[in-house]
Amino acid sequence: MLRACTLLLVAAACGGDPAASDAGPGDSQPEDAAVDAAIPSKLVAYVSGGTHIAWYDVDRATGALHPISTVVAVRGPASFLAHRGSTLYAVAESDNRVGAYAVAPATGALTFINDVAAGGTGPTHVSVDATGRHVFVANYSNGTVSVFPVQAGGGLGAAAQTLTPGANAHMIAPDPTNRSVFVPCLGANIVAQYRFEPTTGVLTPSTPASVATASGAGPRHIAFAPDGMFAYVINELDSTMSAFTLDPATGRLTSIQTLSTRAAGATGTNTTAEVVVHPTGKYLYGSNRGDNTVV
Repeated sequence: MLRACTLLLVAAACGGDPAASDAGPGDSQPEDAAVDAAIPSKLVAYVSGGTHIAWYDVDRATGALHPISTVVAVRGPASFLAHRGSTLYAVAESDNRVGAYAVAPATGALTFINDVAAGGTGPTHVSVDATGRHVFVANYSNGTVSVFPVQAGGGLGAAAQTLTPGANAHMIAPDPTNRSVFVPCLGANIVAQYRFEPTTGVLTPSTPASVATASGAGPRHIAFAPDGMFAYVINELDSTMSAFTLDPATGRLTSIQTLSTRAAGATGTNTTAEVVVHPTGKYLYGSNRGDNTVV
């Protein structure tokens, strides 16, 4: 299940930490992008697809993209991108690798650093913890997640830990406190819950180890309110969005409600893809593939 395209916006010449965005298996277009609150002199958009990662200058006034250059995605198509500081990370789903690229601060140009085995098969998501010292990868095909140490210069060491949260682990993401990590598992209809120790990079299953979604829901991605008190899971297979409270002290999710992502009377086949929380925390966005809508 290859990802066709991923879009990532990075604030160049700035020390901020923009977030990554994802287009899922079978997608043909990017679904989300986010940048930090800082306003640097240059904004660069990275797009993965095929065998290359391309980057574009973003016109802040119009939103227009102006091509700059491309780099060959080492070890196969890059299917998901994440950025932290001066390094971009990409997973290659077909080759089971995760790679690191240095980002030139002034221009945004990419230079390959290294890549390592993803710790499982079908890597579908990569993220970075708030310290920038640990990289997380979710491996969809064999339902595993791995933690990688970040070396001096941004390169990756071999996987330090690999766990099996559940079938079709689709995403792995730390919460705003950087003390809890969550893994939506599409095939198991659960969201796995872990406590995270930023000093050592070790994940430990929470109690309980997971929270269930509806049977057949297919939890895909998770996003957090800026204050870390709420989490939102978009369910790919039944086109719903689930809201949870999040206890920062324990890292436990508690279900609040689940709503459809589709308009009343919508017909035909649909699956969901991405979920994003507005920086104010007042709005939540989700995308529908099939209906071709954003809610």
